[in-house]
Amino acid sequence: NSDTDDDGKPLWPAKRLDLGDEHLAFVIQHLRLRVVDLENKLKGTPRQTGKRKLDYPSFWGKITQMGLTEVEAHEHLGAASVNDWLDENRGTLEGALQKIVASVAQSKTARARQPAPAREPTEPPDRELDKVIPTRTQEEFNSTLDLLRICSEDFGMASSAVFSELGYPNQKAYDEAAIENPFISYLQIKSVRRPESEGEIEPEDLPF
Repeated sequence: NSDTDDDGKPLWPAKRLDLGDEHLAFVIQHLRLRVVDLENKLKGTPRQTGKRKLDYPSFWGKITQMGLTEVEAHEHLGAASVNDWLDENRGTLEGALQKIVASVAQSKTARARQPAPAREPTEPPDRELDKVIPTRTQEEFNSTLDLLRICSEDFGMASSAVFSELGYPNQKAYDEAAIENPFISYLQIKSVRRPESEGEIEPEDLPF
């Protein structure tokens, strides 16, 4: 019988046991490999942290994303070309891009600080023309808030109207202009709102 050995013991169960041992060994080995793999992932491996260097297509792609033309990019660099800037400064494309970004930011900040163009003053209502304006002195104007309060009392003006008539977009722009004395601004508004009362100002009242 082919299923028994010389002693008459069955071969098939032994063969099944051998196959089971091989399978078990394979599973154990597989699990060991998985454990090692998981340990490596948990420990982590050193990563490349350096930034990839810009090439010219990437550089000009970023310039386009910023909404700049090639000529404008050169103006922000202060050079005739990118290559000239690189040669003069021994720089990199990354450095050139950083300079352009900084220059654009400075330009936007400068434009934001420029006073808005003065608008033509609107004709005040008749009731404002009939109102008696008290004589003001520079001692009453110690801050921008004093200017706004008095313009509201004398001319019925909102804060936004005050700054607009003075040629500024908002209070921040007005304060950054560092007006020496708000009384000067008051006189400017009064000359427009009540020009007929200019003669009421005594020379010693002027802040200059």
